[in-house]
Amino acid sequence: MSSRPQTDSSQLTHHQVQLDIAHRFHSALVAKDWSAMRALLTDDAQWTLPGNNTISGTAKGADAVVDRARKIANYGLNFELLHILVSQDN
Repeated sequence: MSSRPQTDSSQLTHHQVQLDIAHRFHSALVAKDWSAMRALLTDDAQWTLPGNNTISGTAKGADAVVDRARKIANYGLNFELLHILVSQDN
């Protein structure tokens, strides 16, 4: 696994910063590095997954987001980052 180098956010656009965070989140998920993942998140982080199953719904708060990531990782899945969707609101 290769991780993206951390960059100086003062030289990046808002969009580039968001992409960097997404790549770092994915790297932490693949590595099961929960402390690195937690360090990326603010206390008001939310992760919403559609559907009607054990991982559906909204995880509210950084610790809940990390708990959801652990749960998903425990299913033994392989993760590949294909797309990053960024809201215009954040």
